[in-house]
Amino acid sequence: MASMSKANLRTALQAVLATIPLVLGAAPLGVIFGALCISNGYSPLFAVLMSAIVFAGSAQFIVIGLMALNTPISVILLTTFIVNLRHALYGMTLVPYLRKEPLWVRFIIGFGLTDESFAVAAAKFDDKKINLKAYFFGSMALFYSSWVGSTYLGSVLGTSFPQLAKMKLEIAMLVTFIGMVVPYLKMRSGQIAILITAISSIVFYPLPYKLGLVLSTLLGVSSGYLYLRRRKVIYG
Repeated sequence: MASMSKANLRTALQAVLATIPLVLGAAPLGVIFGALCISNGYSPLFAVLMSAIVFAGSAQFIVIGLMALNTPISVILLTTFIVNLRHALYGMTLVPYLRKEPLWVRFIIGFGLTDESFAVAAAKFDDKKINLKAYFFGSMALFYSSWVGSTYLGSVLGTSFPQLAKMKLEIAMLVTFIGMVVPYLKMRSGQIAILITAISSIVFYPLPYKLGLVLSTLLGVSSGYLYLRRRKVIYG
């Protein structure tokens, strides 16, 4: 049992090291989110609790923006549902690998699942020597703590530097996502997903409310998933 625990700890540490580059890209956005909450009249406690409980990155920015416009709660819920719909596809992909895990393990992984953690863990899906649960926990623990911590830092700095909320650091997230996508160019499923997403984003660009982006994302991920299903790489 002790050796198994040590092995899981080493696996978690491997995941932490693999996640660090992605954290460096996302942490500045956490700082901006914290400052944005302050600039909209919310307290540092509100900012930290939102990151700790919601833990949804881009959806948090959307919610704060909609709340500032006094948007009806029904619209906020629908918008965030659409934005986070890609996580349903992540979940379907994980079913074959985690279906035998206890409910509490699947619940924690479901809560802590982010684009970054999924991308890091995806490289280990077929590695039989890796405890995928421990790997996920390591990646998610670092990403969760860094996101909540950077939000707190932003909320504190936002009280002294209101202009911080207006900083444009989208390039940090752009670079992060590029780093996440590049490894999948080596995989046929990744190539298909990226190609379909690129074509769909052009075709559906005229749709209002950024629906073209959502639709192209769903089509791209679904095409990659269906390819893997057809090749019997994943089941469920």
